[in-house]
Amino acid sequence: MTLWWGMPKNDGGAAVEKYLVERRETSRTTWNIVDANVESCNLTVTRLMKNHEYEFRIYGINKFGIGQPLNSESMVAKYQYTVPEAPGVPMTTSGTRDTIVITWTRPQNDGGNDINGYHIERREKRSLRWVRCTKQLVTELRFKATNLTEGNKYEFRCYAENNAGAGPTSEVSSLIECRDPVSTPGVPGVVRVIDTTRTSVALAWSSPAYDGGVNVAGYNVYAKLLIPKSSISNEEEEEVPEEENEFVKINFDLIRATEWIMPSLTPGAEYQVRVTAVNIAGEGSHVQMSGRVTAVDRLEKPDFVIGGEFRSNYIVRAGKPLSISLQYFGRPLPSVTWSKANCDVEDRAEIRTNDWSTEINISNTERSDTGRYIIRLESAAGEKELALNVKILDTPGHCDNMSVTKVTRQSCSLAWTAPVIDGGAFIKSYVIQKREVSRRSWMTVTRTCQRPAYTVTNLEAGSNWSFRVLAENEFGIGEACELSNSVIMTELPASPDKAEVTAVTATSITIKWSAPLSNGGSRISFYTVECHKKGDQNAEGKDYWTEAGRVRGSVYQYTLTGLEHKSEYICLVKAINESGAGVARDVFSSVV
Repeated sequence: MTLWWGMPKNDGGAAVEKYLVERRETSRTTWNIVDANVESCNLTVTRLMKNHEYEFRIYGINKFGIGQPLNSESMVAKYQYTVPEAPGVPMTTSGTRDTIVITWTRPQNDGGNDINGYHIERREKRSLRWVRCTKQLVTELRFKATNLTEGNKYEFRCYAENNAGAGPTSEVSSLIECRDPVSTPGVPGVVRVIDTTRTSVALAWSSPAYDGGVNVAGYNVYAKLLIPKSSISNEEEEEVPEEENEFVKINFDLIRATEWIMPSLTPGAEYQVRVTAVNIAGEGSHVQMSGRVTAVDRLEKPDFVIGGEFRSNYIVRAGKPLSISLQYFGRPLPSVTWSKANCDVEDRAEIRTNDWSTEINISNTERSDTGRYIIRLESAAGEKELALNVKILDTPGHCDNMSVTKVTRQSCSLAWTAPVIDGGAFIKSYVIQKREVSRRSWMTVTRTCQRPAYTVTNLEAGSNWSFRVLAENEFGIGEACELSNSVIMTELPASPDKAEVTAVTATSITIKWSAPLSNGGSRISFYTVECHKKGDQNAEGKDYWTEAGRVRGSVYQYTLTGLEHKSEYICLVKAINESGAGVARDVFSSVV
């Protein structure tokens, strides 16, 4: 219920700031506050009980306090309209062995509100019980009752319903016998040309709106050959029969579908075409195709219909549906394909295509649906492509190429690349998290990193850490990108990286390595190369290792010389800084 009132004639010397609205049922004495902060001179009151009587009072409030109330008259919470009157008596128009089609007229008074639909009930001749024909409202003034028994007689009645409820029933119809129809079908839908060749024309049409009370058995196609007037003399023109007699049926059997190819036409000739529907009662009225059709080989390069509503960019919030519909043309009918890079579109979307349009529907969009969609038309007349950009607004995807750029005793420098999918919004920051390998919980280092690089500090020497980074935009924090290997904060340098044998001779071995990921917090002074001849042991029975040589910290290659011919050796490389030698790196299992 909506209340309206005017401004107070006397505002008490100060502007009215708001209003207080109270209500009470007339059967009670207590008042209840509806709204104490009404700033306009109207208010819609909800949660009232239907058909209950209420009173309202309104107070004006200024800076000095609450004024005197304005009391309303008693009002009943109910619709301002009533149920509709009874419709007209149902009448039969046609029927079959198991169906009856009935019609009726609208009620003379709809009760002041639009009619939502009608309820239809039926009763057999010897029965007292009325049965609903359908659970749904019937929105037309015609209804086809199905699943009836052949030879039985039925009575029908109906009643209208609007927002106030269902009205009274109509008068009962006379007894109607369920039997085969006696009427022909209606006019088929508009006839259109799908394709043409030198000797044929492909036609299509839609089923008639009214089938005569029984399923349409088929269709007949009539055609008239048009002769140019320039080729007809005056005497011959008088002998040409009337137009109605010139249409000839060109199909031998009934056409079951709503499309057909007219065969054996004269190349280059023009025709007018008619189509009729047929059921067991006979042939109905015809529909004539507008204009003329010519039997020619006609190719039309496929293309899209670009209208005022066309959009090349679609922006959708994640979780919402996405629907894109495009119209196209071309002769012959082109094939339509949807594609997206690195993705099979049909796995994520439902694609529906007919003779003149194509539509893609994604019921629940995800971040991965972002991208460039290509629609391709292809036929014998040529091909055409159209690109559409789809942006799904969501949190960012995962970052890529996360790596360690530097490690010291108490810090680790990380770098990565921005996510390929930004979620349709600017990446405002990165969240850096760390976790000790021995623990399962992640700790946030910072949420305000602005660049794709960061140095994590205050780490304990010798500890082992895992790191990950998450991009954040205005929609939230995205997927995590975790470092593939954990990082040890060690005082000694790590082992040299990627040590390998590059050359072997009868008396020498050349090895090569890369700098370790961690220098232990100080500069690498030099590298030592050790070797062990397989089978050599010291006095204690352990493998005997000798230092073959040293190189500066900036040199990553060394050649061992003076080795025995055809002997097997094992080599190690160690990095040494101010704290000492780090873990050795095996060059190879053995070298002969």
